[in-house]
Amino acid sequence: MKKLIITIIAAIIAVSLCACGSAQKTAESSSSDANSQSEQSNVSSQSEQTDASSQTEESQGSNKRDELLSFQVEINGTKLTVPFDYSQIAALGYTVDKDENLKPNTYTIGTFVKNAEGDSLQVQFWNGSKETKKYSECQISQIEFRFDNKANVVLPGNVKFDEQVTPEMVIAAYGEADYDNNKDDYRSISYENGAYESVKFMLYKDDKLKHGSTLTINHIER
Repeated sequence: MKKLIITIIAAIIAVSLCACGSAQKTAESSSSDANSQSEQSNVSSQSEQTDASSQTEESQGSNKRDELLSFQVEINGTKLTVPFDYSQIAALGYTVDKDENLKPNTYTIGTFVKNAEGDSLQVQFWNGSKETKKYSECQISQIEFRFDNKANVVLPGNVKFDEQVTPEMVIAAYGEADYDNNKDDYRSISYENGAYESVKFMLYKDDKLKHGSTLTINHIER
């Protein structure tokens, strides 16, 4: 009888130990699964944050580019959007010497408007109508500025076109350019929506050539 009792007790103890071991393994397994799920959740969260940040940066870059390609420019405190009427530049004191005829659907090359101080801006007159018009009746579809111009020129985002501007500043303000040609003595940067819709920077690196740096805004509405 004593042996039987001892055998039963030993069996009960053995079963209890097995149950405890199984419960511990289950707990360890549950803890491991929870940790794994937590790690996966953290990785997923970090990935989502990275994607969101990337999308935000792309959106901001796109917005900056869109601002520039709105073809807006501020000249001596007056905001204009290319193309604009000749009367708008004339109101700033810049007029054309010879008010010649321009045939339908044509534009001028190498035309200048000047003010009383002798400052001149190269412009392109565009006649998009079906009849011949005087320059003064047409739109200005392209305007070019140089560092040696006396006009105070400001682009969207409060970027001033003067001898302080650099290619790095332009790219930081408007994002990567569509065309970027970096040579020894100059760097040409262009943002484009097509052959007749562009904003181009030609920035010389040599101090002796800097005055010849140009900003050209071209926008023909067809």
